[in-house]
Amino acid sequence: MLLTCAASLAVTGCNPLTPAFRETVTEGKQYARYVDFKGGFQSPNTPTYVSLVYFHFRTVPSKRDGLMVEACGRIIESGAEECSPTHYLIDTAKSYAVRKAKDSEWDEGVPVLGAYGGNEPHTDVKPTYIREIPPRTFEFRGNFYGRYESWFLYPSLLRSDDGRLVILGGLDGRRLPSGPLFLGRVMTTGSDGTYIKDFFDSRTGNKLASLQMDCGVPTSECAQYASIVSSRWVVFPLKRNLSRALVFDFSSGLSAEE
Repeated sequence: MLLTCAASLAVTGCNPLTPAFRETVTEGKQYARYVDFKGGFQSPNTPTYVSLVYFHFRTVPSKRDGLMVEACGRIIESGAEECSPTHYLIDTAKSYAVRKAKDSEWDEGVPVLGAYGGNEPHTDVKPTYIREIPPRTFEFRGNFYGRYESWFLYPSLLRSDDGRLVILGGLDGRRLPSGPLFLGRVMTTGSDGTYIKDFFDSRTGNKLASLQMDCGVPTSECAQYASIVSSRWVVFPLKRNLSRALVFDFSSGLSAEE
């Protein structure tokens, strides 16, 4: 992403050293938390430059409310994954306080199975049971999710690994990007603009939150930055170097497991 941004600096005004993401939580602000990874993530110890574009997560075995984070990317030539040696611990029980995690803490952490982001290669081996009903509706576990406004373009429906949280996404065709457009692109391609994420409890079908995001880059790239950690946590980086993030914590919003 940084390489893309740098290459298009003269054309788009994109600056890889400044915040790129402009977010508005329009519903469910009580679930939104902001965290800062002060000092950022150190580059991987590799001879080849790696752009860090997605997160990996681990939980703390002895702490239900501890979430650890690392930043990773892939070498363009080989596709090999490389990760930053820097790790952070988010104490979600203490107002989302953040500190650097010790190597021993990270090594003892439990990887969050099923967590993935759009920039991270991911294969969903479980059947999704998501049924699309054109033009803008989906059915999952007996509930229907959609927006019926004509400006809601290119809809999609994602789910957490356990299926308890579903996320309806799409492009807001009424909103042009706040930053300059790429040359040769037009709004009708669905490539630029503000994207929307609506979050639902799949057991009840109730909406929990809604987010609007403008990254100042093509929306197809912007939308890939969300990390679905679990049905409890969804993470959106707010800086291109991943040093600031918006975390949705739905632990108090999801209906109780049966």
